[in-house]
Amino acid sequence: MLLLCAHGNEQARAHRVGHGDQPRHLGRSQNFLGARWVEAPVARAPRAVRAQVALRFPALPPHYFYDRDLAAEADRNRRSRQVLCDELIAPLLPPGARVVDYGCGPGYLAAAVARRAGRVDAVDISRGVLACARALNGARNIAYQTPGDYRPDGAADLAYSFAVAQHLRTEALTGMLRLLAAALRPGGILLVHFAMAGELGYRTEGQSLADGSLAGRAKLRYGR
Repeated sequence: MLLLCAHGNEQARAHRVGHGDQPRHLGRSQNFLGARWVEAPVARAPRAVRAQVALRFPALPPHYFYDRDLAAEADRNRRSRQVLCDELIAPLLPPGARVVDYGCGPGYLAAAVARRAGRVDAVDISRGVLACARALNGARNIAYQTPGDYRPDGAADLAYSFAVAQHLRTEALTGMLRLLAAALRPGGILLVHFAMAGELGYRTEGQSLADGSLAGRAKLRYGR
C-alpha cells in the first residue's frame, strides 16, 4: 500500500504498489554532501569529538538545519522525528519489522524508528551525510548505505521517504520509487511525503528549469 501525504494536507490516498522492475541507478542527483572528502573528517575524528564534527556538515546545505545553534537543531530534529515515528510510523510496524528509510539524511528518523523495528535500511545519495548519520545516530540495527549499495530483496514491511520527493528531478524520483517498490514485500506499506508546488517556495521541475539565474540553477542542482 502506498500512502501519498502532501504537505499541509492531512488526507492520504492509498494505492497498491506493484512489484516487477528492478531499480536502476538514479540519474544526476541533487547531492550537496556527496563529495568523498566529506567522509574523511568525520571518520578520522577522535571518538570523543566525532559527533561534534559530524554536526557541522549537515549545517552546510539548506535541507537539514535552520539555525546556527547546532546543539539546538540536533535536539529539534531528534524530538520532531520521534514524534513522527510515534504518531505515524510505529502504529504500522509489525513486531520485528524491516523498514527502509529513503533520504535518511543525518539519521534522526532512522534512529527513532530503529527503536521500534527489527532492522532499518537507511538510504541516502550522499556519502558525506551517511558518515554523519553513523556518527550521530548509529545503532546495531541500522545499515546506512547509498542507493547503489543497497540491495532490495522484496522483504521490507514498510518503506518511507519524508521531505525528499520535492527535491528530486523526475528521473531521480522514478528511480527512488522503483527501488522502494522492489524493497517491499507483497502487501508492504510505502509512505511518501512531499510538498506541493507553490507551498514554502517549492516549484515544479519545469519552473526550475526555466529559471536561468544563478540562484535558480543552484536550487535545481541541490534541491528546491
